[in-house]
Order: sequence, then C-alpha cells, then structure tokens
Amino acid sequence: MGMKGRFAIAAFFLVLFSGCEESGEEQLQIDREFVTVHEEGLGTIRFFEPREIGEGLWAKCFAVPPSFPSSDQDPAGNVVDPFADPADHSRAKRIKPTAESVLKDAGIEFGENHFARYYPSDSALVVVLPMEQMELVEAYLSVIGSGPARPISVYAEIYEVEEAFHLQLQRTLSGEADHTPERDALFEAAKRNEVALIEAMALSTHSGMRSKTEKGDDGALLETDVVLSADGSTADLVLAYRENQREAQAGVVEDFAVDASLIIELGDYVVAGSWKVAEAETSRFRYLIVKAEAPPES
Repeated sequence: MGMKGRFAIAAFFLVLFSGCEESGEEQLQIDREFVTVHEEGLGTIRFFEPREIGEGLWAKCFAVPPSFPSSDQDPAGNVVDPFADPADHSRAKRIKPTAESVLKDAGIEFGENHFARYYPSDSALVVVLPMEQMELVEAYLSVIGSGPARPISVYAEIYEVEEAFHLQLQRTLSGEADHTPERDALFEAAKRNEVALIEAMALSTHSGMRSKTEKGDDGALLETDVVLSADGSTADLVLAYRENQREAQAGVVEDFAVDASLIIELGDYVVAGSWKVAEAETSRFRYLIVKAEAPPES
C-alpha cells in the first residue's frame, strides 16, 4: 500500500459588488474594490491525533521546526551518522536528507508500506508507521521541539463614529476578511477630527504566550493569546478587551467588554467588535480594530 502526501487545495470565487449608493451625507473615503473571497474545498494535512489507516498502520501529522530535515546534517547539508567520530568525515553519508532518513538516524524502523514525508510550506511531518514506532517518533520530536517561539506584535485601535459612518461601515465590511481599507479611512478621518480615535494599544509578545496591557487613565485593558501558523502567514488570535474599568462597592464595573477569537492574515487589520456607546446624547458607535505582525524568519 502506498500513500501520497495530501496538499491543501483551495478554490477561490470572486464576487464583485457595486459601490455604495450616492447620498447627500458625508462619507468615509474607503479605498475598497468591494471584492468578497469565498473558499471551498479547502483540504488540510493537519491531523494531530493518530488515524488508523490499515491493519497495524497508523498515520499522524506532527508540527516540526523548519530546520527539521537538517536535524542530522553536516555543514555541507549531508546526513551524518550521529554516533560517528566528529573528526571522521569519511563516515558522512553523501546523500541529501529526507524526513525518513532523519528518523532512521534517530532509531525509527521503517518497513514495507511505512512512510515519512516533510511538507516545508506547512512545517508539517506526516508519518505512517505501526503504533510502537509512532510512539518513538513522538518521543524524538518532543526532544527536538517545534523551534523557538517567534516574536509577534498585536496592535489595537478604538474608533468612535457617528451613526451615518456606522451604517456605511456595516455595508462595506460585510463579507470581507481584510478590513484594512476601513481602518485606513477611519485613521484619516480621525486626523481630520471627523471621527475620534479613542484608544491605541500595542503588545509585543511571542507566539503561544498570553500577554496583557492596561491603560491607567481610563482603565482600558487588552489581553491577547496569539499563535502563529506553521507557515507564518496567519495567526490565531484570542483577545479580551475591557473598556472603562472602575472600582465599585460590588467590585470592578466594566462599561463594555469584547471577547473575540480570530484567524487573521499578518499585516491585515480586522474589526474584532463594534458596539453602541451607552448613554450618548446621539447615536454613536465604537469599533475595535486589531492587527498582528511578525518579523520574517531569518
């Protein structure tokens, strides 16, 4: 029985929408092409629990560091006997490393119908082995780890807008994953004093770490838990935003709270939440907009 690697396949369909209808009201200058992207048939090789695929055979996907295929290489990129005398260069195997050769050098046994393949675009290793050998793979990978945690920065901005701008934003944001055009329009409008930039917060952390920042003047709090994807293009972002915290007899009172779980493209702004301002003289709304950025891997 053979097994081929499974690749992520995405089909994209573009649906073009007409622009907003003209009206006599002042409008935000949103530079958007009104394109909605729908994804269908998106496959994945990310199955992190073992799957039985045949009698005595199991398959599993492991997240591994980008350096995984070179775990046992010499400076020239050749696989090296880990037990050889470092000075004995004649014992280096003059072949390019593969996922299977790296695991074999770690003591994993491969027989008929056994399989190991590394997918660099996902930093993923797919292995097909008997369970006892799969457990040895798990033990080996737990030692080498998944690589150092990458630094990542999260930015959050709070804008307050009047009802006309709110209605416009609800139209243009609908169905869009990247909200950068709306954020840029709000930022420019804030410089013209047409909308209010209530808050700007930033967190510098590492992938997989929980971080928190708090503004002492108004009690605003932002807490994030962010994890970069294997290919470093997206981030899973869980955030909690608390606005205008203040002490009261019964404890801490919050005027508003946003809890969100997002998958975002690095560098893109995304609206994490919007709400109506309580007790405002006129209808006004606030928008929490976030962005994550990470430096490229060296």
